[in-house]
Amino acid sequence: MSDSEPLAFGLTIDNDTCSTCSLCVYACPFEAISVRQLNKERKVEVDEAKCRFCGVCYSLCPLEAIKITYYDMEGLLKQAEKLCTEAGSKSLIVACKGSNPTDKIIASRVGGEKLPVLKVPCVGRVPLDFYARLLAEGAVEKLYVLPCDEEFCRLKEGGRISFLRVDYLQSLLEELGAGRLLTVVKGSNKARVDEAKCLGCGNCVHYCPYEAASLRSPGIASIDEEKCMGCGICLAYCPNFAITLEGYEHESLSETLRRLAGGKASILVFYCQWAYTPETSSGNGSNLCFIELPCAGRVDPLHILQALNLGFKGVLILACKQELCNFEEAGARKAEENLKNLKKLLGQLGLEGKVEIAFVSPKYPGEAGQALSNFISKIGG
Repeated sequence: MSDSEPLAFGLTIDNDTCSTCSLCVYACPFEAISVRQLNKERKVEVDEAKCRFCGVCYSLCPLEAIKITYYDMEGLLKQAEKLCTEAGSKSLIVACKGSNPTDKIIASRVGGEKLPVLKVPCVGRVPLDFYARLLAEGAVEKLYVLPCDEEFCRLKEGGRISFLRVDYLQSLLEELGAGRLLTVVKGSNKARVDEAKCLGCGNCVHYCPYEAASLRSPGIASIDEEKCMGCGICLAYCPNFAITLEGYEHESLSETLRRLAGGKASILVFYCQWAYTPETSSGNGSNLCFIELPCAGRVDPLHILQALNLGFKGVLILACKQELCNFEEAGARKAEENLKNLKKLLGQLGLEGKVEIAFVSPKYPGEAGQALSNFISKIGG
C-alpha cells in the first residue's frame, strides 16, 4: 500500500448514537479514548496511535455506538452457529487464542471433551449479549469461556475485564438456576526447558524480553513461569530445541510445514496472532497457506529454509509494527533481525527475494491484505 494512501481505521464511533457515558474511556487498557468538549457538545474520540484494537470498548458500549472490523457481534454469532451446526454440538468453547493455541490444551481445560471452538484475539472483546443470545435462542446449551489468566493477558486489562463480566453473567445464571450453562476456565501457555537437551548456551537468557530465563548451576537454563509471557522468542534462538511452548515446538511446526507442502498453496505465511486477524467468515485464497505464531519473533530461520526446500515459492512474515508489539516491542525487532541475517545467506544462493517481512496491524484492515497481494505479485504465486 502506498505511503500516500491513508489507511482506513477499523474502529469507528457513531456520534449520533453515542451518549458520551465515558464507559469506554474508563475501560480502555491503553488510554486511547477520551471525551472532548466541542462548543456545547461532547464527543468521544479515539487516538489511533495508542489504540491496540483489543475491542474491549466495543464489547462494553451499552448503546452499540462503537463499530469494529473483525469479530463483531453478528459475525461472532454466525460463526458460532456454523461451528456448532458442523460439529452437531450444542456446546461451544469461546477461547482467547493467546493462551489456548491447540486443541489438546483446550480439551484438557474442559474435561477432555472435543467440542467446537471459537477463538478470538481477546475474550474481553466479546459482548455479554453474545453469550446471552446464544443461550436464549437455543443455539447452544452449554458454554465454556477460556480467557487468559489476568496477569498473562497481553492486552493489559482484557483478561480481567472479560473475567469480571463473564463471572457476573455466571452469577446471574446461577441465581436463575441455570449456572451449569456457563463455565469459565482461565489459563496461560508458558515456555519450559528440557534439561536433558539444554546446552547452557545462554541464548534464552540474552533474548528473553521479560528476563524470565536464567542459567543455574551447572549451566542449565530455567524459565520463571511467573515472568514468562509465552512469546516463544527463546525457542527461535535455542540451538538444540531444548525449550518447548505447547503448540509451537520446533518439530510441531516442522510437521505442519510438511503437511501444508502437500497442498495447492505456493506461498507460506507466518503471522503473529496479534498482527493479522483473518475474518471469521472468509477464506484467504488457495495460493496461500498460513501458520499462526504467538509472536513473529518465534519465526525460526530453519523453518523458512525448510519451507523453501519443500517447494514453497516464497515465505512472508506478517509482524506487528514495532511500537504495537505486545511483547515489549521485542518480537517485531527480533523477527526483522533474524530475517536480515537469513537473507544474507539466501543472497549467496540468489534466493533473498523469496522471503520478506511486512509490519501490519489489524486496526488497519486493508494493510495485511495489501501486503499479501504485493508479495503474491512479486513471487508470482
